[in-house]
Amino acid sequence: MSIGSTEPALQTNEAASGRPRFQEIKHFCAENNVSHVTTYKLINEGAIEAVKLGRKTLIVVESADAWAASLPRMKPKTRAA
Repeated sequence: MSIGSTEPALQTNEAASGRPRFQEIKHFCAENNVSHVTTYKLINEGAIEAVKLGRKTLIVVESADAWAASLPRMKPKTRAA
């Protein structure tokens, strides 16, 4: 471990809930059923937050949860009888 290295801190840096604070792009995509392109669009639009660790981009889980909660809910369509 080098001085100033953040990698070990990221591995053990978990929120009080025991969930990691960051997740890799591929895990965010799989968990939310979105593409890499959509994920980077969301980051660039400010809809979700991300951090860089070297060349790796990590999603801030708290912002991903807030984004998912903000998505509009679908209402069932009613059929005319």
